[in-house]
Amino acid sequence: MGLAKSPDGIHWQRESAFTPVGGAEPWDSQVLCDPTVEVLSDRVRVWWGGGDIAHPVQNIHGEIGMGILKGQ
Repeated sequence: MGLAKSPDGIHWQRESAFTPVGGAEPWDSQVLCDPTVEVLSDRVRVWWGGGDIAHPVQNIHGEIGMGILKGQ
C-alpha cells in the first residue's frame, strides 16, 4: 500500500517519496486487504490484513499488520 493525499477527497496525489507499507513479510506476501487508517496529531497509523496464499479457501495463514507514518 502507498500514500496519497487529497485536499477535497476527489483529486488525489500519490506521495512518491513514501515507502510502501506491507507485503514484505512471508505472512503478507500474497494478500493485503482491509486497510484501516487512523490520523492522529503527530502520526498516521495503518492496519491491514495479510496472507501468504492468494485465495482464502486455500487455508490462508493470515495476520494483522500495523505501520506508522510520523511527521508531516
